[in-house]
Amino acid sequence: MSIRKDKSTNSLKAVEDCLAELSTADESIVREALSAGHDLSNFSVQVNEELTEAHRIAVKECIQNADKLTDLHNQILACDQVFERLEKMLLGFQGDLGTISEDMKRLQEQSVSINQIVRRYAELTCAFLVVTESSGRELGKKMEAILESCEDAVEQLLLRMSSCLPNPRDRLVFLINNYDLTLGIIDARDWLLKYSQSEKFWPTNKLDRENCVKIL
Repeated sequence: MSIRKDKSTNSLKAVEDCLAELSTADESIVREALSAGHDLSNFSVQVNEELTEAHRIAVKECIQNADKLTDLHNQILACDQVFERLEKMLLGFQGDLGTISEDMKRLQEQSVSINQIVRRYAELTCAFLVVTESSGRELGKKMEAILESCEDAVEQLLLRMSSCLPNPRDRLVFLINNYDLTLGIIDARDWLLKYSQSEKFWPTNKLDRENCVKIL
């Protein structure tokens, strides 16, 4: 009785296993096997054997190519290290770009400040020349000394700033631009002298003109 019960249990388990395999099997393969009149249990065994053989072949190929796989793994690790170093370099480069950007901003501000200094010096010199020539009075040694001192200070400033530029061409362009600005403003005194002869610009009374010269 017990033996018969065990056989029934085994048969039931076999049926359940077969149904489970059928539920996961490819429908077309199952249909082909049924139409060919194959025994599904034998067909399942055959498939398992083929899978086992394929697994064995795959393991064998992995063993045969173990050295190549190891070398490939080492190359991947080396690539990871290279990418890590490259990332650090790029981060450092990004930091340098930020510093350069700040330096460029600072130099731009200094350039504007220098431009204003040069312009004010040129305008001051031009104003003294216009006032002196228009009033018919001499500039005077004291005023000449002041203008020469200003000229020397501006020239030294331009030379120091140009020396901070990276190459000779940039230094030369910097000096030419600033000298051109100075000369352009000073040369404008010819137009100012013509305009100063009109009543709109210059007082007609001699006393008023002398007072204006003193104030300037």
